[in-house]
Amino acid sequence: KGFNYGVLRYAGLVPAVGSQVLFNYLGQVGKAGVGFELTDEIPSQPGDPANARSHLIDINCKVTDERLLVEIGFSRNRHMPTDIESLADLYVREIGNVIAHCLAPDSFDITPSDFRLAHVDQEDLDSIYE
Repeated sequence: KGFNYGVLRYAGLVPAVGSQVLFNYLGQVGKAGVGFELTDEIPSQPGDPANARSHLIDINCKVTDERLLVEIGFSRNRHMPTDIESLADLYVREIGNVIAHCLAPDSFDITPSDFRLAHVDQEDLDSIYE
């Protein structure tokens, strides 16, 4: 129920209760080391294809070579590919909005991740910078 959940929910694409969307951010990845190499693909449904899906939509993301890669997994029995393409377009647009906000000269947002060693929460920061 982080950032991406909010984008989908407030866009009306996810029900408010009992969400059926799984979001998995794998982080920033690169070459793993001797004998290992990461693939450019993220498996959307590991295991036997006859298994039931745990969620209606799976969104898997990772950053590699300074690029955000997003895969949306879904069942063609439940969703039309055009609907998932619309979801992907909305996702890209919303990420663009977040980037534009962060790059705006009047944007000044501080989060606890900016002060990892200080062990402060958002409420503490808000009280300091108000």
